[in-house]
Amino acid sequence: MASVEPKVQESKKLYDELNLIFINNPEINEIGFVMSSKDYDGLENKPFVLVENKLGISFQWMIKLYSYALTYFTELKSAFEKKMNDLPERHQQLLVNELLQATRNVLLINAENVTALNLRKELINLKYIKHKDEISLLNLIFTKHPKSGEGWAHRKWVITDYFKKTGDYLDYEIELSVCKRVAEIYPKNYYSWTHRWWILQHLSVDIILKDLETMEDWVKRNISDYCGYHHRYLILTHLFKKCYNNNNNNNNNNNNNNNNNNNNNNNNNNSNESKSEENSNEMKIHKLWEDEFNFIHKIINLYPGHESSWSYKRVLTLFWLQIAQPIVFQRSISTTVPITSLEQESQFVDSILEDIDSSYYEQQKSFAQRYLLSIYELKFTKFKDSADFSIDIDQVKNNYSIIINDLKISFPNQIKVWEYKLNQFVGQ
Repeated sequence: MASVEPKVQESKKLYDELNLIFINNPEINEIGFVMSSKDYDGLENKPFVLVENKLGISFQWMIKLYSYALTYFTELKSAFEKKMNDLPERHQQLLVNELLQATRNVLLINAENVTALNLRKELINLKYIKHKDEISLLNLIFTKHPKSGEGWAHRKWVITDYFKKTGDYLDYEIELSVCKRVAEIYPKNYYSWTHRWWILQHLSVDIILKDLETMEDWVKRNISDYCGYHHRYLILTHLFKKCYNNNNNNNNNNNNNNNNNNNNNNNNNNSNESKSEENSNEMKIHKLWEDEFNFIHKIINLYPGHESSWSYKRVLTLFWLQIAQPIVFQRSISTTVPITSLEQESQFVDSILEDIDSSYYEQQKSFAQRYLLSIYELKFTKFKDSADFSIDIDQVKNNYSIIINDLKISFPNQIKVWEYKLNQFVGQ
């Protein structure tokens, strides 16, 4: 046991030193784990290094620090649950302060520790932690653990709890900024993108549109990351459904009013104004989608050979032709011009295939061919009787077979996929 005591003392010293660093430097805004701190000052390797509010924790002392922090946290938690109500107020505050430090130190190293997160929820409910302070801690934790599922779930709980208690939201700009920074540093971060969309759904249309504009620049700088494209898709489909659902509800209300008040001129005037506003909103949504098709066409031409941009074009086209366009035509907006059609999509692919001097032509060709397959499949299934294709169904089947045979040569490891498609759509 004599050999154990010095180890405990060494671990406690690390723990106390970390607490002191945070007390003396409350503006720390980033943490990281470093192999060695010796290179920073040329002296001996130290457990912590602090440079311009960036804190580095050396791997060499990581296990000792975390082991002590976790053990101490467990002891404090037990005392909190059993003795908290029996302690004098001053001692209660001391215990809470110790818990705040212990949970922070545990989460800095292991952000998935649900026990520590749940205890902090309890401290928030008891008003020992302010919601904004908890968000600040999570901002720090995410500089090292941006893909912590438990951390993002905790953040959502903090925001929701704040809204339940105050009827207001925390600063949405901070939320969007954190999501953007995390997504740029650590691509394909499902949690940050999901959180970003969750925040946006509670905000105004103007803010959502501004985010769509922001994401245009992000996509251009992260062409291969599909997350940005999917986020744009969520915004566009959300705005489309919101617009047309609202307009349908307004139409139902106007019809009810007209049935009950046939001789009321004021109601008729209100109905006309409402109809005019609906048409204006629908035209804006239509223009938004038209601009998005132009945007993705430009991206595909400027940055060839990226599967993510072709995948995005596919989901845009499928949504518009199968879901959105029938609703738009049913509403009969007088100024509406079809954004796209099977024929236009086929022509776009032809323009890509003809550009043999394009960089990354072979990759671009394969993506274009697979996209064209999805257009032909729409013709086989949803638009069999449509007259907007310049070629008949037999020619479509022939073209489909040619592309499949070409893809079999280019991707022999996927030959079962191509044969399945051929049998399903051409062999029917």
